[in-house]
Amino acid sequence: MGAEKEESVSTLSNSLTRRSILKLPLFCWLTSFFNGSAAARTLAAELPCAGSSPARRVTSLNGAWNLTYGPLTEYPQKSPRTTPPVEWPTIAATVPGNVELDLVAAGKIEPLEKGNRVLQALELEDHQWWYRRTFRAEHSEPNERAELVFEGLDCIATVWLNGIEVGRGANMLVAQRFDVSTSLRPGQMNEILVRIDPAVMAGLAHPHSGWEHPPNGHWEALYVRKAGHMFGWDIMPRVVSAGLWKDVSVEWLGPKRINNVYWHTRSVDVEKGRAFVTLTWELDGITNEGSDRLDVALGRDGETAAHWQSAVSAAAGRHDLALEQCAFWWPRGFGDRPLYEASVTLLDHTGKVIDRHVEQIGIRTIELDRSDILTPEGNGRFGFTVNGVPIFVKGTDYSCLDALHSRDHLHLDRTVQLMEEANCNMARCWGGNVYPEDRFFDLCDQAGIMVWQDFNMACAIYPQDEAFLAALEKEARAVVPRLRNHASLALWSGNNECDDAFDWTTRKGLPGTDPNLDLSTRKTIPAVLKELDPNRAYLPSSPYHSPAVVAAGNKTDSMPEVHLWGPRGYFKAPFYTASPARFASEIGYHGCPSRTSLERMMDPEAVYPW
Repeated sequence: MGAEKEESVSTLSNSLTRRSILKLPLFCWLTSFFNGSAAARTLAAELPCAGSSPARRVTSLNGAWNLTYGPLTEYPQKSPRTTPPVEWPTIAATVPGNVELDLVAAGKIEPLEKGNRVLQALELEDHQWWYRRTFRAEHSEPNERAELVFEGLDCIATVWLNGIEVGRGANMLVAQRFDVSTSLRPGQMNEILVRIDPAVMAGLAHPHSGWEHPPNGHWEALYVRKAGHMFGWDIMPRVVSAGLWKDVSVEWLGPKRINNVYWHTRSVDVEKGRAFVTLTWELDGITNEGSDRLDVALGRDGETAAHWQSAVSAAAGRHDLALEQCAFWWPRGFGDRPLYEASVTLLDHTGKVIDRHVEQIGIRTIELDRSDILTPEGNGRFGFTVNGVPIFVKGTDYSCLDALHSRDHLHLDRTVQLMEEANCNMARCWGGNVYPEDRFFDLCDQAGIMVWQDFNMACAIYPQDEAFLAALEKEARAVVPRLRNHASLALWSGNNECDDAFDWTTRKGLPGTDPNLDLSTRKTIPAVLKELDPNRAYLPSSPYHSPAVVAAGNKTDSMPEVHLWGPRGYFKAPFYTASPARFASEIGYHGCPSRTSLERMMDPEAVYPW
């Protein structure tokens, strides 16, 4: 990278005519298969520390739960149970966790990682799972709302609190929040009961139209909002898991609070060290007659770079901040990655803090420079420009860290370290995985690794009915605000290879349809992004079959961005080196794991030489 670092801007621009991202096989099978004023600085010193929020109190419900389980003979739509059968066994469970890990800990099944023991998971696909625990709730404050929060609820779930149904969930990929203000007993013991129905049965219960085509033949995966790899993929075994795989908590919300904060670098002037940053916010519980104030500050290394304060006159607003002598965020290999502490504080008329939102942001612009088609003459574009400088991208696809996602955090830091060691400056988060946790983006912010984020659809033609599109919109509305303020987030992509799937159905003799008629990626997701993150580039699919590409016959040679999966032979063979594409966002090369890895995964008698 040292030599490339000194290339001129013109050389870097020309380099975009070559393939500019390499997919390294970091599937982690090695680890597991699976100008500020003094007054502003004084005010900042008096405010709560980063991350604190006076308008929110959280009680963790992680730890020991009970798990009751048993098989079903049919999907329980018509007469669902409110309690498990008395004859079903109950074991201890750990939250966050997955049901398979609890069964291993209880001695009911063997660990799945070694040999063919993963096949045990097939016997669990018809099971229903019941989580139960009791806890003593805190006393509530006047006008507080209590919410029961499941950061990861996998997946078709019904939740009761003290015998009262408080909500249902059907998406493992985003948090589920249920208002329990009327069913919670403050200061007393409370009981939570969670029923998780079999995802495979739920998926198969949906009727299908002539539009859909499933990933890898798994019709049960189309309607269920789970990570696609769970149903079986080339890089992961089939483990259609279940469980409370992320944190569970009760959250008390004050009547007034900061609901949404959106930071956007509107423009930069690197030579003059100037930037304009736009802040948009939404507040809850605010009236026009109030006397509350909003305080906004950007700071770095103990110094305030920008500060603004105003009376609150509405529940939503927007303000532009001008920065001088700005420290800009750059991708790895092109400069430093400074981050600013960005704080938004809501104050009452006495100056008391009502709520505060704090996070780290980077000052930069990232643009996608692309054309809809690559012409036979070789004209076409696909590349990223950061702060006005074209970037030669070297990256990896970020797929699954573990087949059981409650363990992802065990591998996360080492995975990003591997990316840094490989000198990656971009990671493409693949659409068959779960959405990465916040720490992944924090580490990429710090490491200068740009993130290309797929929405979670892969290798299929997904439903177009109203219920599915509504579920996808709700998912996008949860994911986009969580990730949009990260300096590393460079691009949203509608899915992985779903445009390609239309071509696959044609080759299989099934009716072919134009992927540009797909409402999920041409209407639903873009509408959410236009509202919540309108300033970031969006690619409808990867690879994208634009109307121009479709008109040209969906030829791979007409796409500026491609996935180079071919013979899996020599990586310098013409299939790879002669591709006219400007950008390869997937490329794969088969390689053998080390002997140490094989010995960890295989039974001794299955390893050669013996």
